Amino acid sequence: MKLTDQQKRILLVALVATLGIVVAINWASRRVTDLYGPTVLAQASDGRVWLMLNHELHVLDRHGTSVRRILVRALGISPPVAALAPSSDGAMVVGSRETGLLHVVDANGGLRTTIDPAAGGGARLFGAFHLLPLPGTQDWIVADTSNHRLLRLGKDGRVVRSYGSTDGRPGTLHFPNGLALDEEGRILLVVTNHHEVRAFTPLLELAPGSGFVARADKGYVWPALIAAAPDEARFVSIMADGMERGRVFKLNREGKRLAELTLPASADPSGILVRSDDVLVSDQFGLAIHRYALDGSSLGIFAEEALKAQFREIGQLRRLYRMTIGGGQFLLVGMLVVLLLLLRRERQVQEHLGATHAVQVAEYGKPGVLRRYSYFFWMVLRVSFVLLALNVVANLVLWHFTRPTSSAVLVGSVSFLFFVVAPCALAVWHFDRMLHAGKYSDILRFAAQTLLRRLGAKLEGLLQPGERIEQLALSGTVLDRVRLLVLTSHRFLVLTLRASLRDLSRAQEILRVTVSKVTSSKQNVPYLLRLGGKWSTASLEIEIGGARHIFSVMDPVAAQELAKALSLTGKGAGADVAHLRDIPEERGDPGVVMPLLLSAILPGLGQLRQQRLGMGTTIFLCAASWVLQMMGPFIVMLRKTAEVDPLLPVIAVAGYAFVWSISLLDTYIAARADNAR
Repeated sequence: MKLTDQQKRILLVALVATLGIVVAINWASRRVTDLYGPTVLAQASDGRVWLMLNHELHVLDRHGTSVRRILVRALGISPPVAALAPSSDGAMVVGSRETGLLHVVDANGGLRTTIDPAAGGGARLFGAFHLLPLPGTQDWIVADTSNHRLLRLGKDGRVVRSYGSTDGRPGTLHFPNGLALDEEGRILLVVTNHHEVRAFTPLLELAPGSGFVARADKGYVWPALIAAAPDEARFVSIMADGMERGRVFKLNREGKRLAELTLPASADPSGILVRSDDVLVSDQFGLAIHRYALDGSSLGIFAEEALKAQFREIGQLRRLYRMTIGGGQFLLVGMLVVLLLLLRRERQVQEHLGATHAVQVAEYGKPGVLRRYSYFFWMVLRVSFVLLALNVVANLVLWHFTRPTSSAVLVGSVSFLFFVVAPCALAVWHFDRMLHAGKYSDILRFAAQTLLRRLGAKLEGLLQPGERIEQLALSGTVLDRVRLLVLTSHRFLVLTLRASLRDLSRAQEILRVTVSKVTSSKQNVPYLLRLGGKWSTASLEIEIGGARHIFSVMDPVAAQELAKALSLTGKGAGADVAHLRDIPEERGDPGVVMPLLLSAILPGLGQLRQQRLGMGTTIFLCAASWVLQMMGPFIVMLRKTAEVDPLLPVIAVAGYAFVWSISLLDTYIAARADNAR
């Protein structure tokens, strides 16, 4: 399609605006995931409370009044911070998720020393981890969450003892998280994906009979944090699926529930600190530090006005970034709608021009809406089988890595058979039955007539004035080259359409009197191929001068009528020299660069540029659905929370890359096919 100057300007502005919106969405998404509310809490040896808030360390007195604010980047510490643990003289050990290093910060906010556990003979701390000082020693206990192991480190970072995985894969430990010391000096460890709390001796030997299962109701089955109270109770946070919400329970030594702390329903408890007379719970999502008595009753908010003001500022920034993301997505969808409307307007102009050149076409009535959409529903369902199957397999792989269960394969197989194979098998049976019974003839005739009119000015050089069209038929499918078979009173035209179905790549003709033989028969396609998108067609075989030409006609009724009409008029005169000859036509090069560029920016845009609305919308929806499916896990992965498997980012990127590469490949093949015809 040749674009006018105005359309080129509109497309250029839309392209620049799309790039700007995508950049803004990515910037806002990164900012909102990098905007941390109150997270880890710890009490120093001098009684002060240390809090991590938006990449700043806040030192508070025991009443919540701010004493000092320390920007971790100014100390050379890479945010985000994974853990805090008290050291001597009011100092604090700060662990970095980004680097896996341990930094000792003194009470005045100065960096005292940096410890690299990897340099001490152990593997690097990866992602989330937790710290616990071991009383009577200068050692630390580390729950290396993403490496599925428990470590005891010396003061220099050397690994003294270890328990759990040695290769970074789940085993006896599966995402170990929160740490605490009980009244007997044992180490309490939360093992999130085993839904339990285990007890260890200081030598990291499992203490039998001292652990308990930590589950709640209503889907809250993922324990994350633990703190021990003076009355031998344990305060445990238990998260919902996705680790985005949580509840905090007071449990006894055996894990029996004693009380539940009254947190908001959307709370995201990311730190628990038990002091001598109260319990502090940091709520990252709700931007608050809740204070409770040891019996679980609420004592209000633990923060002075300056800290509350910072909470409000973070809340405002979150809303701003989320509005940017939502508004950007809305604008992208709006631009897509505008582009579709522009293409539709151009189509209508072309179809009006085509109608003026094809007034002699046999008019077929427009099918009813319900019937027409029934046809498209069954056709899309069967053509989409492979795409649906790949989507199900990808989700099963994701499910296996994020929620491994012994019955995952069985449940996934049953779901695949029930929700994918069964509907598509029904679609194949129904579609073939209805197609060969001639139930879709009116829809296919109307579709052929519509395609003929879409050719617009191209018909001017092909159809002669007053040359009445007697029969129309569609040859080929959406997975193959689509051709229009046009039978006039004197000629038989074979019009090969481009991938966009709106332009000609080839036009051929024969005189009806040169046809020596015509037959029509049914073509049976193997079931597996039909399940994958192919379907049985009617074979129209025309013999001209001893050469056979076969066309796979979609509508068996149209194939029979064409065969009958050609047989009645075919005299065989000049059959020895007759052939399908090409009709010269002037056509512009549709180009490869622009569709590829648009597909590289956003999957589906290249297909829209080629006026392949069906394929473009399908690919766009596939990309959007994958992004929406992966948004939650991907944000969790960016935040490096404990339940994310290290393979998840690979799956997330690979899935989108697959859709993106399919879009590019499809755009390139269609463009090259258009140029070659």
